[in-house]
Amino acid sequence: GLLKPMTALQELDLSNNRIGEVGTEVLGRVIGAMPLLERLSLRNNQIAPTALGPELPPTLHSLSLEYNDLGEAGAASLAPHLPSTLRHLNLASTGLKGAAAAALALHMPPDLQTLDLAGCSIGPGGAVALAPALPVGLRELTLRGNRIGGEGWRALVGHLPAALLSLDVGQNAIDEMMSGKDLPTALQRLALDRNNLGPEVAAALVDGLPPSLLLLNLECNSLAAAGATALLSGGLPPGLQHLNVRGNRLGAAEAAALGPALPPTLVHL
Repeated sequence: GLLKPMTALQELDLSNNRIGEVGTEVLGRVIGAMPLLERLSLRNNQIAPTALGPELPPTLHSLSLEYNDLGEAGAASLAPHLPSTLRHLNLASTGLKGAAAAALALHMPPDLQTLDLAGCSIGPGGAVALAPALPVGLRELTLRGNRIGGEGWRALVGHLPAALLSLDVGQNAIDEMMSGKDLPTALQRLALDRNNLGPEVAAALVDGLPPSLLLLNLECNSLAAAGATALLSGGLPPGLQHLNVRGNRLGAAEAAALGPALPPTLVHL
Protein backbone atom coordinates (compact mmCIF):
# COMPACT_ATOMS: atom_id res chain seq x y z
CA GLY A 1 0.00 0.00 0.00
CA LEU A 2 1.03 3.58 0.66
CA LEU A 3 3.70 2.55 3.12
CA LYS A 4 5.71 0.36 0.83
CA PRO A 5 9.46 1.02 0.88
CA MET A 6 10.33 4.11 -1.16
CA THR A 7 14.09 4.29 -1.39
CA ALA A 8 14.21 7.78 -2.99
CA LEU A 9 11.90 9.47 -0.44
CA GLN A 10 13.44 12.44 1.38
CA GLU A 11 10.37 13.85 3.20
CA LEU A 12 7.41 12.05 4.79
CA ASP A 13 4.52 13.97 6.39
CA LEU A 14 1.70 11.86 7.84
CA SER A 15 0.41 14.44 10.33
CA ASN A 16 -3.11 14.16 11.76
CA ASN A 17 -3.80 10.61 10.62
CA ARG A 18 -4.28 8.70 13.90
CA ILE A 19 -2.01 5.89 12.79
CA GLY A 20 -1.89 4.51 16.33
CA GLU A 21 0.30 1.76 17.76
CA VAL A 22 -0.20 -0.79 14.96
CA GLY A 23 0.39 1.84 12.30
CA THR A 24 3.55 2.97 14.08
CA GLU A 25 4.93 -0.56 14.01
CA VAL A 26 4.28 -0.85 10.28
CA LEU A 27 5.69 2.63 9.64
CA GLY A 28 8.79 1.83 11.66
CA ARG A 29 9.63 -1.14 9.49
CA VAL A 30 9.12 0.90 6.33
CA ILE A 31 11.10 4.03 7.23
CA GLY A 32 14.00 1.83 8.22
CA ALA A 33 14.28 1.00 4.52
CA MET A 34 14.33 4.66 3.40
CA PRO A 35 18.05 5.47 3.15
CA LEU A 36 17.55 9.10 2.03
CA LEU A 37 14.80 10.19 4.44
CA GLU A 38 15.67 13.59 5.97
CA ARG A 39 12.34 15.01 7.23
CA LEU A 40 9.66 13.08 9.14
CA SER A 41 6.48 14.60 10.57
CA LEU A 42 4.00 12.50 12.55
CA ARG A 43 2.16 15.31 14.34
CA ASN A 44 -0.99 14.27 16.24
CA ASN A 45 -0.99 10.56 15.40
CA GLN A 46 -1.23 8.60 18.67
CA ILE A 47 2.07 6.95 17.85
CA ALA A 48 3.89 4.31 19.90
CA PRO A 49 7.39 5.71 20.58
CA THR A 50 8.84 2.32 21.53
CA ALA A 51 8.02 1.01 18.05
CA LEU A 52 9.29 4.08 16.22
CA GLY A 53 12.53 4.94 17.98
CA PRO A 54 14.74 1.99 16.95
CA GLU A 55 13.77 2.46 13.29
CA LEU A 56 14.57 6.17 12.91
CA PRO A 57 16.96 6.44 9.96
CA PRO A 58 20.45 7.87 10.59
CA THR A 59 19.94 10.37 7.76
CA LEU A 60 17.13 12.25 9.52
CA HIS A 61 17.53 16.05 9.81
CA SER A 62 14.03 17.00 11.02
CA LEU A 63 11.65 15.12 13.34
CA SER A 64 8.21 16.46 14.34
CA LEU A 65 6.20 14.44 16.87
CA GLU A 66 4.19 17.22 18.52
CA TYR A 67 0.72 16.50 19.92
CA ASN A 68 1.40 12.80 20.44
CA ASP A 69 0.89 11.64 24.01
CA LEU A 70 4.22 9.87 24.27
CA GLY A 71 4.16 10.04 28.04
CA GLU A 72 7.18 10.30 30.29
CA ALA A 73 8.32 6.70 29.84
CA GLY A 74 7.68 6.66 26.09
CA ALA A 75 9.56 9.88 25.48
CA ALA A 76 12.45 8.65 27.63
CA SER A 77 12.62 5.44 25.58
CA LEU A 78 12.73 7.45 22.35
CA ALA A 79 15.64 9.69 23.40
CA PRO A 80 18.49 7.14 22.95
CA HIS A 81 17.38 6.53 19.36
CA LEU A 82 17.41 10.15 18.18
CA PRO A 83 19.78 10.34 15.20
CA SER A 84 22.88 12.44 15.75
CA THR A 85 22.15 14.07 12.37
CA LEU A 86 19.03 15.87 13.67
CA ARG A 87 18.90 19.63 13.15
CA HIS A 88 15.24 20.24 14.07
CA LEU A 89 13.28 18.47 16.84
CA ASN A 90 9.68 19.21 17.81
CA LEU A 91 8.29 17.37 20.83
CA ALA A 92 5.74 20.01 21.88
CA SER A 93 2.77 18.74 23.92
CA THR A 94 4.01 15.16 24.12
CA GLY A 95 3.84 14.69 27.92
CA LEU A 96 7.61 14.66 28.28
CA LYS A 97 7.89 15.82 31.91
CA GLY A 98 11.06 16.05 33.95
CA ALA A 99 12.53 12.53 33.72
CA ALA A 100 12.17 12.39 29.95
CA ALA A 101 13.74 15.85 29.66
CA ALA A 102 16.71 14.48 31.58
CA ALA A 103 16.89 11.52 29.17
CA LEU A 104 16.80 13.90 26.22
CA ALA A 105 19.65 15.87 27.78
CA LEU A 106 21.77 12.71 27.87
CA HIS A 107 21.11 12.00 24.19
CA MET A 108 20.87 15.52 22.76
CA PRO A 109 21.76 15.59 19.03
CA PRO A 110 24.95 17.69 18.91
CA ASP A 111 24.09 19.76 15.84
CA LEU A 112 20.50 20.62 16.78
CA GLN A 113 19.42 24.09 15.60
CA THR A 114 15.77 24.22 16.72
CA LEU A 115 14.19 22.57 19.76
CA ASP A 116 10.50 22.87 20.66
CA LEU A 117 9.35 21.44 23.99
CA ALA A 118 6.33 23.69 24.53
CA GLY A 119 3.66 22.37 26.87
CA CYS A 120 5.65 19.38 28.11
CA SER A 121 5.47 20.04 31.87
CA ILE A 122 9.20 19.56 32.32
CA GLY A 123 9.21 21.73 35.45
CA PRO A 124 12.29 23.21 37.14
CA GLY A 125 14.10 19.86 37.29
CA GLY A 126 13.72 19.26 33.57
CA ALA A 127 15.04 22.73 32.75
CA VAL A 128 18.02 22.24 35.06
CA ALA A 129 18.83 18.94 33.31
CA LEU A 130 18.41 20.36 29.80
CA ALA A 131 20.31 23.61 30.25
CA PRO A 132 23.91 22.31 30.17
CA ALA A 133 23.06 19.96 27.30
CA LEU A 134 21.87 22.66 24.89
CA PRO A 135 23.97 22.43 21.70
CA VAL A 136 26.29 25.34 20.99
CA GLY A 137 24.74 25.87 17.56
CA LEU A 138 21.12 26.04 18.78
CA ARG A 139 19.23 28.87 17.05
CA GLU A 140 15.67 28.53 18.39
CA LEU A 141 14.48 27.27 21.78
CA THR A 142 10.80 27.02 22.72
CA LEU A 143 9.91 26.08 26.29
CA ARG A 144 6.54 27.81 26.54
CA GLY A 145 4.14 26.48 29.18
CA ASN A 146 6.49 24.28 31.20
CA ARG A 147 6.37 26.00 34.60
CA ILE A 148 10.15 25.99 34.92
CA GLY A 149 9.96 28.74 37.55
CA GLY A 150 12.86 30.75 38.87
CA GLU A 151 15.11 27.73 39.39
CA GLY A 152 14.72 26.54 35.82
CA TRP A 153 15.16 30.06 34.44
CA ARG A 154 18.41 30.59 36.34
CA ALA A 155 19.78 27.33 34.95
CA LEU A 156 18.80 28.26 31.39
CA VAL A 157 20.23 31.76 31.47
CA GLY A 158 23.57 30.35 32.54
CA HIS A 159 23.73 27.99 29.55
CA LEU A 160 21.98 29.73 26.66
CA PRO A 161 24.10 29.25 23.51
CA ALA A 162 25.72 32.38 22.10
CA ALA A 163 24.22 31.58 18.68
CA LEU A 164 20.62 31.61 19.98
CA LEU A 165 18.31 33.82 17.90
CA SER A 166 14.87 33.00 19.34
CA LEU A 167 13.83 32.20 22.92
CA ASP A 168 10.23 31.53 23.98
CA VAL A 169 9.74 31.03 27.71
CA GLY A 170 6.20 32.36 28.01
CA GLN A 171 3.83 30.93 30.64
CA ASN A 172 6.55 29.54 32.89
CA ALA A 173 5.91 31.10 36.30
CA ILE A 174 9.20 33.03 36.05
CA ASP A 175 9.37 35.67 38.76
CA GLU A 176 13.14 35.93 39.21
CA MET A 177 15.10 39.12 38.77
CA MET A 178 16.90 38.96 35.45
CA SER A 179 19.11 41.26 33.44
CA GLY A 180 19.01 41.68 29.70
CA LYS A 181 22.81 41.67 29.85
CA ASP A 182 22.70 37.93 30.65
CA LEU A 183 20.99 37.05 27.36
CA PRO A 184 22.85 36.04 24.18
CA THR A 185 23.95 39.13 22.29
CA ALA A 186 22.68 37.68 18.98
CA LEU A 187 19.11 37.20 20.30
CA GLN A 188 16.43 38.56 17.95
CA ARG A 189 13.15 37.22 19.42
CA LEU A 190 12.28 37.01 23.13
CA ALA A 191 8.88 35.91 24.48
CA LEU A 192 8.34 36.27 28.23
CA ASP A 193 4.59 36.74 28.19
CA ARG A 194 2.28 35.54 30.99
CA ASN A 195 4.98 35.19 33.62
CA ASN A 196 3.70 37.83 36.05
CA LEU A 197 7.14 39.45 36.08
CA GLY A 198 6.05 42.67 37.73
CA PRO A 199 7.67 46.11 37.32
CA GLU A 200 10.92 45.43 39.23
CA VAL A 201 11.82 42.33 37.20
CA ALA A 202 10.85 44.13 33.99
CA ALA A 203 13.11 47.06 34.91
CA ALA A 204 16.10 44.74 35.39
CA LEU A 205 15.31 42.93 32.15
CA VAL A 206 15.12 46.04 29.98
CA ASP A 207 18.49 47.18 31.28
CA GLY A 208 20.94 45.89 28.68
CA LEU A 209 18.65 43.99 26.32
CA PRO A 210 20.58 42.74 23.26
CA PRO A 211 20.70 45.49 20.62
CA SER A 212 19.91 42.87 17.98
CA LEU A 213 16.44 42.23 19.47
CA LEU A 214 13.62 42.57 16.94
CA LEU A 215 10.68 41.13 18.94
CA LEU A 216 9.85 41.49 22.63
CA ASN A 217 6.68 39.93 24.07
CA LEU A 218 5.81 41.10 27.60
CA GLU A 219 2.05 40.48 27.46
CA CYS A 220 0.27 39.91 30.79
CA ASN A 221 3.16 40.58 33.15
CA SER A 222 1.57 43.03 35.60
CA LEU A 223 3.87 45.85 34.50
CA ALA A 224 1.42 48.62 35.43
CA ALA A 225 2.68 52.21 35.72
CA ALA A 226 6.03 51.29 37.27
CA GLY A 227 6.71 48.81 34.51
CA ALA A 228 6.00 51.41 31.86
CA THR A 229 8.45 53.74 33.60
CA ALA A 230 11.05 50.98 33.51
CA LEU A 231 10.58 50.57 29.77
CA LEU A 232 11.04 54.30 29.33
CA SER A 233 14.13 54.63 31.50
CA GLY A 234 15.84 51.41 30.45
CA GLY A 235 15.76 52.12 26.76
CA LEU A 236 14.42 49.64 24.23
CA PRO A 237 16.70 48.07 21.58
CA PRO A 238 17.14 50.56 18.71
CA GLY A 239 16.03 48.14 15.99
CA LEU A 240 12.99 46.70 17.78
CA GLN A 241 10.14 45.95 15.36
CA HIS A 242 7.55 44.11 17.48
CA LEU A 243 6.57 44.98 21.07
CA ASN A 244 3.67 43.34 22.91
CA VAL A 245 2.58 44.94 26.19
CA ARG A 246 -1.08 43.89 26.13
CA GLY A 247 -2.76 43.00 29.41
CA ASN A 248 -0.40 44.99 31.64
CA ARG A 249 -2.83 47.52 33.13
CA LEU A 250 -1.08 50.49 31.56
CA GLY A 251 -3.09 53.64 32.07
CA ALA A 252 -3.65 56.38 29.52
CA ALA A 253 -0.82 58.47 30.93
CA GLU A 254 1.67 55.61 30.79
CA ALA A 255 0.66 54.69 27.26
CA ALA A 256 1.05 58.29 26.16
CA ALA A 257 4.47 58.57 27.79
CA LEU A 258 5.61 55.33 26.23
CA GLY A 259 4.89 56.50 22.71
CA PRO A 260 7.80 58.96 22.23
CA ALA A 261 10.27 56.42 23.65
CA LEU A 262 9.43 53.72 21.11
CA PRO A 263 12.07 53.02 18.45
CA PRO A 264 11.26 54.41 14.99
CA THR A 265 11.74 50.91 13.57
CA LEU A 266 8.63 49.59 15.39
CA VAL A 267 6.03 48.07 13.05
CA HIS A 268 3.79 46.26 15.55
CA LEU A 269 2.61 47.38 18.99
